[in-house]
Amino acid sequence: MKREFLNRGTITSQKFIQPRAIAVLGILAILSLSVISFSFVSRVFASPSVVATVPVGSQPEGVAYDSGKGEIFVANSYPGFSNIVSVISDITPNLVASINVGPLGRAPFGVAYDSGKGEVFVANSQSNNVSVISDATNGVLATVKVGSNPYGVAYDSAKGEVFVANYLSHDVSVISDATNAVVATVNVAIGAYDSASIAYDSDTGTIYVLNPTSNIATVISDTTNTVVATVNTGTNPRGVAYDRGKGEVFVANYGSSSVTVISDTTYAVLATIPVGIHPYGVEYDSGTGQVFVTNEGSNNVSVISDATNAVVATVTVGSSPHDLAYDSKKGWIFVANHNANTVSVISDGTLTPDFTISGNPTSQNTAPSVAVSSTITVTAVNSFTGTVAMSQNGGTSCSLSAPTVPLATNTPSGSVILTCNYTSVGTNSVTVTGTSSSLTHPVTVTFIVGGFTIDANPTSVGPLNVNQAGSSTITVAAVNGLTGIVDLTTSTAPSTGLTCTLTPSSVALGASSTSMLSCYGSTGTYTVTVTGARSSLSHSTTVTYNVGGMQDFTLSASPITVTATAGASASSTITVAAVNGFTGSVALAQNSGSTCSLSGTSIILSSTSTSDHVTLSCTYPTAGINAPTVTGTSGSLSHPATVTFKAQSSTPIGCGTGCTASITSDATISNVVSTSTTIRFTASGQSGTTAFANVTISKSSVPSLNALQVNLDGNPTTPSITSGSTDYFVYFTFPATSNPAPIEIRFAATPTPESTAPLIFGLPTSLLTGIVAAIAAIVSALIGLVYRTSKRKSKDETE
Repeated sequence: MKREFLNRGTITSQKFIQPRAIAVLGILAILSLSVISFSFVSRVFASPSVVATVPVGSQPEGVAYDSGKGEIFVANSYPGFSNIVSVISDITPNLVASINVGPLGRAPFGVAYDSGKGEVFVANSQSNNVSVISDATNGVLATVKVGSNPYGVAYDSAKGEVFVANYLSHDVSVISDATNAVVATVNVAIGAYDSASIAYDSDTGTIYVLNPTSNIATVISDTTNTVVATVNTGTNPRGVAYDRGKGEVFVANYGSSSVTVISDTTYAVLATIPVGIHPYGVEYDSGTGQVFVTNEGSNNVSVISDATNAVVATVTVGSSPHDLAYDSKKGWIFVANHNANTVSVISDGTLTPDFTISGNPTSQNTAPSVAVSSTITVTAVNSFTGTVAMSQNGGTSCSLSAPTVPLATNTPSGSVILTCNYTSVGTNSVTVTGTSSSLTHPVTVTFIVGGFTIDANPTSVGPLNVNQAGSSTITVAAVNGLTGIVDLTTSTAPSTGLTCTLTPSSVALGASSTSMLSCYGSTGTYTVTVTGARSSLSHSTTVTYNVGGMQDFTLSASPITVTATAGASASSTITVAAVNGFTGSVALAQNSGSTCSLSGTSIILSSTSTSDHVTLSCTYPTAGINAPTVTGTSGSLSHPATVTFKAQSSTPIGCGTGCTASITSDATISNVVSTSTTIRFTASGQSGTTAFANVTISKSSVPSLNALQVNLDGNPTTPSITSGSTDYFVYFTFPATSNPAPIEIRFAATPTPESTAPLIFGLPTSLLTGIVAAIAAIVSALIGLVYRTSKRKSKDETE
């Protein structure tokens, strides 16, 4: 069925509009245009102009902008010869790579950038396939077989699919970018044969494919992959582009030298715009709301305002311009000049050529009379070229390494060096200005000229003993934010007799930095000068050292811990040594009474006898830890030395038939009770110390190491168990107390009733009961014996 639409042609379509709906839409359109006429503020841009021309391969055709890399991919289509895709960087711009897509003769034609994958799809018109290029490696990732003579390519960002127009097979191949495989084929009336003949409408999810011999545009739904409409265009349509700002589709009509404007909601032709001779490619510029159309016959580009649907500018380019692409980052249009083997770069006027100026660093900390510098960099913006004059306002204290910075297409940036040297502390801001015609840009560099202070605390040290070290803290503080390293050195007056060190010997300036001055030496008064230096800056502080005049002695014990056997004598050597020439008698005393004794009660030191010693001997009858103190006194001088004596004893015990055991400890062991499965005892010692016990048990009495258990005052503890050839050694420590603490060691796998019975007078109840019963039996027998004896005696007397 055919329905007449508002355009001047007849459209065969699956999309119909009822008359009432048309009327409503017409009213809404009028209202919308009224609102737009009041709210629209016209945008003014500089006239588009060619800013660069880049040589590429033979007969460049398709062009695509890679927004991810800032690169432009150009297919060089020369039949039977070319197989190259040129890659242009939009920074310079210049050719940065050439990609071989296969054997000679493939004739790459249409190009599309897949922003979802970072890949470029190239239609090879003579080999009936599509090359998939990675923009990361510029290598071919895959080759996809499509229809006959593929020319145009369009990327559908919503579906992640690529649509390829095949000229001779009269169809469109749909490629999934996830699998690089054809997922659908859509038949069209007549195939498209130009690189710019297919476009994606992101608002409606449709693909527009031009049919040049039948003068129509076929509309395909990307949801169903079916044709949903056909729209009449001008004669021999070659290029198509979608204007997302207006929701319109622009078609270049090669034969009628015009552009058809189609609404993507009604498929109505909204306007027909005369352009240059033989319009070929079309591209929408979202930055300006303009449509750029290449005119192959007049070697120029028509610029159409989508607000007025009128040509607002014409830009001359190379010979036979075909396809083109818009670089949104730079505001540039890249035009493939088919017969000139070049690409023209057009600035759309949104980005005015300019330059920037920057300093590195923009702030410098320095000392007086030290020259410091900053690099001033001038960088072209939007293809600016020319000479930038440089000036600075720092007067004679500053200078620039060059008066100008030239910028060109191949050298878009340049720099000069700003050098300043100030003699006094302060903050100085210098502005460097770059000027080119009416363009002027400044950058400010701040030079902070600072210093530092140095102080000592204390400034006087002593009196010190001979060779006794004394210290003073040296503090270095920045003034006016000075940074850097301050090196520290010392000098001493008099120059001999005192040895000094600084730790560290240099400090980094910050809020406050410190070093420790330490000196020692012979008797005398010394002045130590500490000097800090950073470049040309130098500051000093002084510290007075008073050494000598303090005589003393030291008192020491060796060893300070003595292990002894209870009841046996043990000793430690007590040494008295002179300090700073001390001479005289040192009285010695110890605080352990008759348990300990000193081999001498005094030591006399002289200039020829600067040290001597006595012996401290102690005998402790029982195990325990004892700490006697020896005190040396001479006049007001008094020094102590403490020696720890650890007296230990070994207690042998029986533990049943074939069982031998003993307890070695530095605590007092008492109330020992043992059976064939258990050893119990109590231990006491000096409170606040840690005692040990080492219990030796014959291996034959221990059926399993897992059965060995140690309980301290009812609490289990884990001992250290070692073994010899015949015995186990069970070692453990415990807090000593003056009150005897019960300790139990079980070494049988299954405890016997005795092992769990309470102790009475240190004996198990069962054992005590047996002893009482035995005593009772003996007493009973004695009573009976006495009775019988007395009775016999009485009988004898009677007789």
